[in-house]
Amino acid sequence: MKHLIAAFTIVAALTASGCQSGPSSKYPAAQQVVSDIAASHSDIVRLSLHGKLDGGEAVCIASTAPEKVGKPSDKEDVDAMDSGVPVEMPEGQNFDYTAPIKDRNGVPFAAVGVTVSGKTTEEMKARAESIAAEVQREVNNSPNPLW
Repeated sequence: MKHLIAAFTIVAALTASGCQSGPSSKYPAAQQVVSDIAASHSDIVRLSLHGKLDGGEAVCIASTAPEKVGKPSDKEDVDAMDSGVPVEMPEGQNFDYTAPIKDRNGVPFAAVGVTVSGKTTEEMKARAESIAAEVQREVNNSPNPLW
């Protein structure tokens, strides 16, 4: 009986503390931005935020794909951060758009990868650009750095 009560107490404590499955990030504020935006757009297949950490390595900071978080950024993510120019490519029947995130002075310091589904490339590109702009606004309007 003691074990049953202890197990119930642990389950109750985890439930009360908000224990949940889903993407995990060392940067919960960044993950919250990604999760909130993804939840409001049903056409998002994947949404990821990439940044360079103190050592200069570009990594996935937050994502709707938990397996990407904490891993090195893909080439297109690094290219968008370094060049300040978006990278576009088809991804199966989806569209992948990676845009630089720029600081208030216009200097790129991060990237957002948006993969969306849709009917035409033009429609998907427009949606991805809009979602990337939304992420840019949220990152820049945050009162504290997200990472």
